[in-house]
Amino acid sequence: SLVVSYSHSDEDIDRTVEAFGGALGVYRRALEDGVEKYLVGRPSNVVFRKFN
Repeated sequence: SLVVSYSHSDEDIDRTVEAFGGALGVYRRALEDGVEKYLVGRPSNVVFRKFN
């Protein structure tokens, strides 16, 4: 989630945009190369099922 307010400086916003760019680069590589290479730990299980 991203919430920008007038209390954020231009530097804060620039740093946030840069961080998003880096994160999106990781997402892109994961989609291209396969997400398995980027996951740490075991995958989660389905939490909500029709009949628990």
